[in-house]
Amino acid sequence: MSQHPSFTLSATVKAGTLTLDHERRYQQLVKRLKDGPYDVVIERQRKNRSRKLEKYLWGHVYDVLSEFTGYTRDELHAYCKAKFLTQQTKRIVLSDARGEVKDDTVIPLEPSTTVLDADAYRAFIHDVRQMAAELGCVTHDPDPEWMFNQDEKPKAKGRAA
Repeated sequence: MSQHPSFTLSATVKAGTLTLDHERRYQQLVKRLKDGPYDVVIERQRKNRSRKLEKYLWGHVYDVLSEFTGYTRDELHAYCKAKFLTQQTKRIVLSDARGEVKDDTVIPLEPSTTVLDADAYRAFIHDVRQMAAELGCVTHDPDPEWMFNQDEKPKAKGRAA
């Protein structure tokens, strides 16, 4: 394992009792840890976006848009995040040891899709596809059969295989 191991496991709480969904996997991971203190964080699960949605955006929509525009998928993703996601800011106040404020600045935080739940991620994909359509770039809905096979890129509906 790495110097600073980290892993996430799902669990369910019912009537005040937490039950790990994969107890055996948990035991295997814990046995590999070095002795010492660790932090345990429990967060309520959000409705996560699926890997299928992510593969669809990156494996089809951005690929088609990249070919159409000449920009890389990463460049397009940065552009779309800036265009379609709400810009967040954070106020940073730096004080010296006596408590005297030395700097008070509001900084922009880079928008991120990692905080989006499945519905918000679908809306983001819709916005990207709408923008592509306005440019004259056609992206296709994923083939329903592809949605069940995550190892392949989506095939456009109506296209010969």
